[in-house]
Amino acid sequence: MRRPKRSVECSDSEKNMSQFTLTRITHQVLRAFDLNIFGNEKGEKPMKMFWVIMLSLFLGASGNQPLTNSVEMARISKTLDLALAQGNLIENVDTHSGSHGDGDSLQTWTFADDSLLKQIQADSAWKPFPLTKNLEALLYGVTYDEGLSVTVVGPYVSFSEEQLPRVEHGYYYFVDRQAESEQQNSDEQILERVSYNFSIAIYDTDTDTLYYVEADS
Repeated sequence: MRRPKRSVECSDSEKNMSQFTLTRITHQVLRAFDLNIFGNEKGEKPMKMFWVIMLSLFLGASGNQPLTNSVEMARISKTLDLALAQGNLIENVDTHSGSHGDGDSLQTWTFADDSLLKQIQADSAWKPFPLTKNLEALLYGVTYDEGLSVTVVGPYVSFSEEQLPRVEHGYYYFVDRQAESEQQNSDEQILERVSYNFSIAIYDTDTDTLYYVEADS
């Protein structure tokens, strides 16, 4: 006996969510491998671009979270120049959306020992705590009580203190992605802009936990 043919249609919200997921995964792969989707000045696109897109399609179609996390790990490892393979990704939140990619993201990694700490301490770009006032304002907000008036600055990311707790002992790494290359690790002018593109990594030495934040507006 033949079974009747059935048609299954996805709702607009499901289609939009699938498209958004695929776009984000492709974006993560491109950033992980630092590929130029438009090719060189002669218009030639690298052959491996084909394989990157195929990998993105596979990840989006299969919903393979471990593979997606591996791509994210490769991207962040390259950004921070750290080996994160021994870490465990326990949180991955990303609100980037729209044509300009505005939003913020948080990845949280835990480690079984202090092997990552040794890498961090060997890199002068990582600074010991406490955070500067500007970085504290970006992540948690700062209140200035001036007697007759109270001014609150920040936060500039959307994470709760449960997701991004205040760290007492550790190291931080900051990159201002809007600044000139020689000023990228300085936060002195970050609050003087009307838009923000920055990355902050925090390593908690009490819990061997790495928090990595990216914000774009």
